[in-house]
Amino acid sequence: MIVWKSKDVPANALLHDWNYAPRLFARLHVVYTNGADGRSQWIQPPKGTLKCNTNAAVFQKANMTTWVAMLRDSIGSFVGCCFGFGDGCMKANMVEALAVREASSWLKDKIIAAIIMETNCPTVIEACTNPAEDDSEMGIGS
Repeated sequence: MIVWKSKDVPANALLHDWNYAPRLFARLHVVYTNGADGRSQWIQPPKGTLKCNTNAAVFQKANMTTWVAMLRDSIGSFVGCCFGFGDGCMKANMVEALAVREASSWLKDKIIAAIIMETNCPTVIEACTNPAEDDSEMGIGS
């Protein structure tokens, strides 16, 4: 069970959303931005485009997870954000995937012409851009 906006989400609805994700990502440009030194660096999107950066964290000692999505314009100015947290520990790549999913859900109703979705989790990018080839635990199967 996943709780979102204080609603229980049935497993079949979650599976439907997960299976729909590749079509959503076909409309988004997803990039991985770790430099050669392993540090993330923010790169400006083209003028007229917004960039949504996502990130997540797992706090094992506190038994909780958290994620955030921040939307910025082409000069780096803050446009908006959403975030969430929950009790229990998930694997880091799953929380990163949740961050991208929740950010996508948050952005879908906004009237924005072009958005670049950016994450620093290569497993999530691979699962979203090549789902048929993904054999990780985030694979959606074929």
